[in-house]
Amino acid sequence: MRDHNGQIPRPCASCTQASESFSAEPFAATQALKKADTRNIKMMILEGDAINVLRALRGNRNAEDWRGRAFIEEGQTFFSRRIFWKVAYVHRSGNHDSHNLTKWAYQSIM
Repeated sequence: MRDHNGQIPRPCASCTQASESFSAEPFAATQALKKADTRNIKMMILEGDAINVLRALRGNRNAEDWRGRAFIEEGQTFFSRRIFWKVAYVHRSGNHDSHNLTKWAYQSIM
């Protein structure tokens, strides 16, 4: 999560047994939503480079062909309770912070 200045004040990592992005991407997005909900964050933009996950979280029925469907459905419940939560697609090449955070998480868990 980033704050209003674009900084990442509290990085966190979760472990999953997912071996492919079809399950790992929705899992990661749902974990972020859970943490934001637990912290009672009122306004948030979930950024990601997995456009189909973002579309599915916002209820796009055409993007629901996911093996991580349970994570998508869980994520949708968070969005249904928070009217000021948004999603934003960030192209992978422009998402350096996310890439570095993923490397940090991998090194921390492994």
